[in-house]
Amino acid sequence: MDVFADIASEAMTSVWNKTPRPFQKDVIARIMSMHCGTNYPQASLLVQPTGCGKSSVYQTIGAIDGGVVLILETTLSLGADQAQKIESISSQTGSIKAYQLDGIKSIASRNNLIQHLKTFTPSSHNTVFLFSSPEMLTTSHWTSLMIHLIGKKVLKLICIDEVHQYLSFGLTFRKSFCSLKRRIFDQVVDKKNVLNRPDELPIYLKVPLLCMTATFNSTLVNLLEKMVGIRFLPSNYFWSNRRNMEKRNIKIEFVCTVQSLRVVKKSILSCLSKDTQKKCIIYSNTATSLESLKERIDSWLDTEVNIPTLIIPGDTLLITGNIEPELKLAYTESFTTPFKQTTQHQFSPRILLATASCIGAGLDCHDVYSVIRIGFPSSTLDLIQEMGRCGRGRSSNDTIPTDNYVLIINLSDFIYMYERIYTKEKSDEPEKPYYVKMRNEVITETDQMQQQVDNLMEVLKLLVLNSGQCIHYCLERSVSSPMESIPNDVSGDTCIHSCPVCDGSMKHNVLPIKKKGLQDFLLDTFIVRPPSAPIDANTLLTKLNSFPNVGDKIYARKKSTKAPDNKYLQITILQMIASKLIVPNCTVENPKVTFTLGVHENRKPYYVIDSVWEGFTLIN
Repeated sequence: MDVFADIASEAMTSVWNKTPRPFQKDVIARIMSMHCGTNYPQASLLVQPTGCGKSSVYQTIGAIDGGVVLILETTLSLGADQAQKIESISSQTGSIKAYQLDGIKSIASRNNLIQHLKTFTPSSHNTVFLFSSPEMLTTSHWTSLMIHLIGKKVLKLICIDEVHQYLSFGLTFRKSFCSLKRRIFDQVVDKKNVLNRPDELPIYLKVPLLCMTATFNSTLVNLLEKMVGIRFLPSNYFWSNRRNMEKRNIKIEFVCTVQSLRVVKKSILSCLSKDTQKKCIIYSNTATSLESLKERIDSWLDTEVNIPTLIIPGDTLLITGNIEPELKLAYTESFTTPFKQTTQHQFSPRILLATASCIGAGLDCHDVYSVIRIGFPSSTLDLIQEMGRCGRGRSSNDTIPTDNYVLIINLSDFIYMYERIYTKEKSDEPEKPYYVKMRNEVITETDQMQQQVDNLMEVLKLLVLNSGQCIHYCLERSVSSPMESIPNDVSGDTCIHSCPVCDGSMKHNVLPIKKKGLQDFLLDTFIVRPPSAPIDANTLLTKLNSFPNVGDKIYARKKSTKAPDNKYLQITILQMIASKLIVPNCTVENPKVTFTLGVHENRKPYYVIDSVWEGFTLIN
């Protein structure tokens, strides 16, 4: 292994002009050793923080080994970006080429590339990197080529980049991903190897498989194994420890409001007005909301921000899922290019507005210092990925935060995300039964929806029902290696100043409550005066606001018995949802959320169980 590590170091330095990190040498050495002696190729899982150089691993293996390296990218812009970076190196070496299969439009160009690759032999010194979306790889001509390259031992490595997205997309709205199990991954398995037991997922392959991401957990490992039909041995986990996952230089801010524009303006001014090189990303769950927000931001920047010290040069840029891939790539490149003071007619964006999952994992721009998130992320993994778009290249050991992640939520946002899980996407084409069948072999639709609910509830608990634990610590723990032992006592492991729990700002959104008062409210609302119709979120909010002496009975307000500001009521309802005091009800047939009283399996209401109240800040 030391010999391969030395080769990896020399290759990264000479070809890519990079000094390898320890994990890079370890992974490269392990995969290279799979081609030697009595070793057999296996599947490896690389989980390392954002911006640490995961892509250098497959790039270096390709440069050393020669032959063909296949990289699956869920977003075309990321694949095209990586292909262009490799092409810039190929002009110096002459023996390294990169192609984005989705960008090959003519049949002649496609056939020429296929014929060229079929001339490769196992000992070829030239290297070709093929970047492809999973959908493109399901087409017959590319599938046939991959099977040919596997059989000729020319395909040296298969890499799935941002594998968390590969799973998330493939199990929801891009089910064709699941068909790659039979089209490609079954061909990768070494069926002649007697060490592969027929009653278990195979371990030994014809070609090494490398899956990479910055955010993963044990649940996703199990889904990944089912989706590709290959087992990942723990000895092939290259999973960073919790400390290396730290992003504590990013200050997490949490605001509950329906007036998101006010918070967005404040964050933009704070980040962009003093340094023209800094940039900002704004995420939201819907394209419609971003289109409206962009118009209002443009108007504000053009007309209202007219104080000389607050003038913010640069443009805004909107990227949503329905724009053409080539245009999305061009937009991404324009945003990641360092900002230059331009004339009035030149386009130079500093504020990127993007729908969630459209632009996220893989966007590498060191100039992003602020990420604003409007609405709930669908999971803590998505939250970490979005937060990781800022703080890149800046130390997580700094005593003062360098970057900001601002999360803007409200009750309506949660309801929207919950209902979206049960709302079937409209499409002009019906789902292909084959793709649905393949997806169901990994996870059924019912289980998938439950998993999405659990993921959303995990985010909700983290934000509104946190029992005093540092939010950074909770996020780090959620993506830490399953083989790492983490102590339960974390009282001394806090970020001090980089999350609302540790800096004390949580009190601006979450009020302490009286347990007895909230119990009385639930008793009155659901039992003493049971509703004649299902209770939706607005009805519940109205009932809480009009509950007799709510200010005193629930919030212990000494100066007023009236309800506090609406944002505090919304947080209280979200806390009741997170603690199961009330239960949202939703179905595919009727995807509109209504609420019922939470009841334990022993038929007792949850509000009489003491452990349910542990996440609340209670007062007598």
